Amino acid sequence: MKRYAVLMLMLAFSLAPGRQKEDGEWPAYGRDSGGSRYSPLAEINRNNVARLKVAWTYRTGAADVETRLKNKAAFEATPIMVDGTLYLSTPYGRVIALDPATGAERWTYDPKVDVSRGYSEVTSRGVSTWADRAGRTGRRIFIATMDARLIALDARTGEPVKEFGASGQVDLSRDVKLVDRGDYQVTSPPAVIGDLVVTRATVKSLDEGKAHVVLDTVCEVNGKTVIDGEALIIAPRRPK
Repeated sequence: MKRYAVLMLMLAFSLAPGRQKEDGEWPAYGRDSGGSRYSPLAEINRNNVARLKVAWTYRTGAADVETRLKNKAAFEATPIMVDGTLYLSTPYGRVIALDPATGAERWTYDPKVDVSRGYSEVTSRGVSTWADRAGRTGRRIFIATMDARLIALDARTGEPVKEFGASGQVDLSRDVKLVDRGDYQVTSPPAVIGDLVVTRATVKSLDEGKAHVVLDTVCEVNGKTVIDGEALIIAPRRPK
């Protein structure tokens, strides 16, 4: 039986004090905008890695979802950590916020993806985050679902940001002629570029004679159009 769990490993000794907060954060899928996957933390090294122990385990509950998709489901999320909270997603797009020190659950959000449909992939590779540099709004967590929705959540509470799109979500399949809703899937975390959120998906569209095309959708996340959650660009092209 598959089990989906998040395990945190830590050294038996305390980490060095005084480390700058941002050094220990992992605010994006690849940690930075270039996807370097590099952390400047140096407490764990080749001399002490063998002393790592399990600090806590969190069960996501994804293995308990009753659906014929279960054999396809795969946990592939890279959690992000920002402002002292760990954020991750399950294969069905459920978003979870955890205390990184204890593994205690702070909140969860279920987008209620219709698991009775067929999907070529059943996974979510993670979430993204954005913060208003002017401080007018709180931090947001973005999840793109495998049924073609972009959802904005309040990072503190996990509640949908009502001002974004329609009650917190944007239908990415709008104006796209689909054979089935499951033909438009987003499995990767949205890319946050300044005040823009970008999603990419491979779509089987009637407009392209049922061929697979790559769709890039860009939404503003700040200012009047963000609050409207307006999709600014939909640029289809055939994958190479």
